[in-house]
Amino acid sequence: MLSKEVCSTVTFSRDALCNSTHELLQSKDFYFLIELYCNKVSGEDQNVRTLLSYYFNDEGYVDCWRIPHVMLDIHQKNYQYHRETLDSPGFLAFFFSFVLGFYNYCMLEYKPFKLDEWAFKKEADAIVNLAICKHQSNLMIDSFSQIIENLQSYRGSEGANR
Repeated sequence: MLSKEVCSTVTFSRDALCNSTHELLQSKDFYFLIELYCNKVSGEDQNVRTLLSYYFNDEGYVDCWRIPHVMLDIHQKNYQYHRETLDSPGFLAFFFSFVLGFYNYCMLEYKPFKLDEWAFKKEADAIVNLAICKHQSNLMIDSFSQIIENLQSYRGSEGANR
């Protein structure tokens, strides 16, 4: 996981605007957010630390950068690459809770809805900044919603009962 000394916060800016779920989940900011969140929840809850290590262990450390790949594949209903993980006992319940917690973390820490300083210069800048915020917030909400919906769908499918 990322050392807290390297990066302690990530905030949304118009330079980090994403146009698709794929772009969002593969963005540098998203990777930093997932690392920060994993560090936070691992420090707060030994059970979460154990589960992260169990499902995302890579030669003795938690490879939390694999999580956005799992999220993206779930979003796209492309389960083949992660079927073993998805079918692991307890994974779906853990991941559902993890994703919702991560959503809350992203919205509170990343603040895709917050106006940047440049928006306060004139009305036209404010309108542009509001549109950017709306787009990024909607993209995040839609992406997380689709992931949760597809997790629910997978749980109820025959694939999860193998």
